[in-house]
Amino acid sequence: MFDYLFANHVYEESYIIERSKNSEYFFGLLFEKYYNRIMKYCIYHKLHHSEAEDICSQVFMTLVDKIQDFECKKEKWFEYWIFRIAFYHISNLKKYSYNYIE
Repeated sequence: MFDYLFANHVYEESYIIERSKNSEYFFGLLFEKYYNRIMKYCIYHKLHHSEAEDICSQVFMTLVDKIQDFECKKEKWFEYWIFRIAFYHISNLKKYSYNYIE
């Protein structure tokens, strides 16, 4: 799992996820880790750059709303969860819009 170094302390991702439920700082750490990966995922799904930025925004807004309900029981579940959220938003965009690259 990805470890975070802050003030000479190393934090595991599960700790960061739990703390991000109540802390903007820790949520920001998750944002920094996953933003570029979600952007690349959107580009991989043939979205324009501006659409990919919109999807990233929607993904992180969904995280803000839903992270309280997330329970990290296994190491990769958060990563899987965030990419499923991205896939859901990409699917909705493609379903209701014809402006993506084919």
